[in-house]
Amino acid sequence: MLGLIAFGRSVGKSRGGYKWAKRNLWRGTTLSAANDEADPLEMLQRGKIPVRRGNQALASLDVLGSEEHKMNIDSYNAQGFVINGLHARGPQIVLPTSAYYWNIASSDEITFDSLRVLSMIYPRVEILLLGTGEHMLYLPTKELRLFQEAGIAVENMATWHAAGTFNFLNQEDRRIAAALLPTSW
Repeated sequence: MLGLIAFGRSVGKSRGGYKWAKRNLWRGTTLSAANDEADPLEMLQRGKIPVRRGNQALASLDVLGSEEHKMNIDSYNAQGFVINGLHARGPQIVLPTSAYYWNIASSDEITFDSLRVLSMIYPRVEILLLGTGEHMLYLPTKELRLFQEAGIAVENMATWHAAGTFNFLNQEDRRIAAALLPTSW
């Protein structure tokens, strides 16, 4: 799961994470959905809710937008990364406008559950670049199927390649995320 925020905006643990988002989406938003009894966050995750103009509650959850604070992975080493000039030790999840510490101890812990938050982000992440350290490692087919069901394409690659690809796609305003392990992990 995600740890504390490293930089950027937060809709994570500091406010109660999923429960906070679910409670606040349910209370104060104007969502157009066919079934008023349905859970809006669950419908949003499945892409079933058309968002009306001016919906500030959903706009506040937009962690992929905002031109002014784009993330750039400047460099990496065996212990971590330099993201927008700031040193971040350990594994990181990098979104277009924010970066988070990814609390895993080894590449064996890379699962859909450890990255589940990516399926809850609005707007939906389309591509996950999975940087697995010095060499490319593959996820089990079962895990890849879970990402596919969530509508997220996973690209496995070495960390150096994932960092460069993230920077390139982020400049093109793609809805991406990078889950990166330092090269010593």
